[in-house]
Amino acid sequence: SSIESYSICSPWWSQVDTPIILFAAIVVFSDFMLRKSSVLRKVIYTGSNERAAILSGINTSRIKFVVCILTSTLAGFAGILYMAKFGGATAQFGTGLEITAISAAIIGGASLSGGKGTVLGAVLGVAFLQIITGAMVMLNVSVYWQDFIRGLILLGAVTLDHIRQSRRKVL
Repeated sequence: SSIESYSICSPWWSQVDTPIILFAAIVVFSDFMLRKSSVLRKVIYTGSNERAAILSGINTSRIKFVVCILTSTLAGFAGILYMAKFGGATAQFGTGLEITAISAAIIGGASLSGGKGTVLGAVLGVAFLQIITGAMVMLNVSVYWQDFIRGLILLGAVTLDHIRQSRRKVL
């Protein structure tokens, strides 16, 4: 059956699901590459100050293109794992996950103006949101209130980011 063909997400050798192992591997690899790879440092430079990156000889158009391809590939990979977890897919799968991903990054310390943030910060942002969501589910909070509370958390994180950016400009 089609569900058996997507059995990559079943725990086959331990109690840890395969997507968690893949997530951890991608996090470790990404963090290592962002710290050690000069190519990926150019991504940070482009996001931090595109004009300065252009003046220093970085082809920012190419960097943005490569980042778009990389994130699209990872999103497709995540979609395959998501489909494997549930044994199928509909057009509505993943609706709202983009806001969750942005929220996790901002809560983890990434800046909306770009050039700031770490892989570990994004992981901590994801963990924080999952803990909050899990707590709301256990407390039997309505789905509508859950979205509202996550929206308030996002609004708070964006406000703090804006305050940090404003203070940096003043100093």
